[in-house]
Amino acid sequence: MIYKTTKEDLLRDGVIRKCEKDNKSVKRLMERAKQDIITAERNLKDDPECTFTFSYNALMRCGLALMSNDGFRPDIKDKHINIIKYATVVLGKENKDILSLYTII
Repeated sequence: MIYKTTKEDLLRDGVIRKCEKDNKSVKRLMERAKQDIITAERNLKDDPECTFTFSYNALMRCGLALMSNDGFRPDIKDKHINIIKYATVVLGKENKDILSLYTII
């Protein structure tokens, strides 16, 4: 799935909105994402569904941290897909394939 190619496109289309950069929020999101990954790894053998859920949560938190660090937030409508769209634009073509896996669920 191919998304708009610039932040300006996402802003114009209402996918993202400008906001104040919040370093404390970025730090909290990244710390929580790290804990989610630890939990996902711990449950990999016994509970794959739990592993997926915590991995997905970590991805969303990292995406929100990336956006917040850049001074943006996702529009609330389709929030999760908007985070993926933004990450795809920012992280570039080399990460597009892995990020697009999160949009087919």
